[in-house]
Amino acid sequence: NGMLLMDESLQLLPAVQLLDLSRNRFAKVANLQRCLKLKYLDLGFNRLRTISPFNEVKASITKLVLRNNALIALDGIQSLVTLE
Repeated sequence: NGMLLMDESLQLLPAVQLLDLSRNRFAKVANLQRCLKLKYLDLGFNRLRTISPFNEVKASITKLVLRNNALIALDGIQSLVTLE
């Protein structure tokens, strides 16, 4: 894929439940605030260093894939209380 940014177009997906954004070049999590029905999110194989913007996500995400990133902290994951 090779996308660099999680741009504003993600906010046009309020009913999406499964979102695979793996294998890109994202350095940060962004623009997921309006994905209110999101249950499954794959962000594997990106360049994420932090996931703190999850504090702003209102969805009830049950499955979050973060493998093969450059994470240095998991601050923000505590707000995802529905993770399995």
